[in-house]
Amino acid sequence: CLNPPWSPYRNPARWEALVTMQNGVLVHLSGSFLGRGRQTSYRAEWRVEGESGDLYLDQGSDGELRITHTWDDGQEEECLPLVQVPLVREVLLEQFFQAYSTGTEMPTSGRDNLGTLALVEALIAAAESRRAEPVRVEGG
Repeated sequence: CLNPPWSPYRNPARWEALVTMQNGVLVHLSGSFLGRGRQTSYRAEWRVEGESGDLYLDQGSDGELRITHTWDDGQEEECLPLVQVPLVREVLLEQFFQAYSTGTEMPTSGRDNLGTLALVEALIAAAESRRAEPVRVEGG
């Protein structure tokens, strides 16, 4: 966790984490409120890096998926428009109405988020203890 002197935040405004999944895959996560560049949308801006390039997904204004293929002697970029999809809040409201009307659980319930909360708790514990911490999911 990091909070430089010029940060307006009381708590750390930047973090990095390495997470080893059960299948051995290593995932690098990072987050920051310290960017001084272009503001990013809360609608979704994702970048996934891989061995041969990266994917950049921006669901902001027009929405695009940018694919960058990288080789030893250069790179090539391809932009694909995204199919117009309903806003997340519209989908959630429709799902809530259906669940309420039928007495069933929503497709994505609070129970589904227990793993994410357990991961966040483990990341906080790891930052405080400065050592790896296991992710424990209870009641899932």
